[in-house]
Amino acid sequence: MDVKELEQWLETEEGQNWLEDKKEPLLKKRDELLEQNKALRADLSQLKTEADGQREATQREQNALKKVLIDDRLNSLMEQHRVFPQLRNALRSELEEQGLEVIPDGESKKAVVGSDQKELSEYMAEWADSEEAAEWKMPPENRGAGILGPGDDAPRGDAEAAAYALELDKYMK
Repeated sequence: MDVKELEQWLETEEGQNWLEDKKEPLLKKRDELLEQNKALRADLSQLKTEADGQREATQREQNALKKVLIDDRLNSLMEQHRVFPQLRNALRSELEEQGLEVIPDGESKKAVVGSDQKELSEYMAEWADSEEAAEWKMPPENRGAGILGPGDDAPRGDAEAAAYALELDKYMK
């Protein structure tokens, strides 16, 4: 049977019945696939919603980690290096412009500054000793009678304090 004969046969009642018989399972399969597609789209939508929730949770966790590794640590370091409280936000902004960020460090993370990614506490220690830092820092506390405040070279133990006081007493007479 050539193409022309096939086309003529398909136009007959016998050919039409044959086509209907073949068409019915195909239509059933199409409907089945459409239902599966609909169910998969619903599953995909639910998975997207769950993924969005996971992204938000991850972002909250990263923000909390950043707060601990950067904000809390930086506040502690600025206090340690006696940065004026009124200037701390400005210093934080300056450090952020220089690239203050959290990076992986083996199985943990660390806060770093700058393109050379210097560890935050090391960076702050070097900065505190620089001339630039002088205008940002409060002067050492003075506790009166020549005894220096925290952050200076005054002795800390009782025996050391007594020896230091005796040394200072020599100059008072």
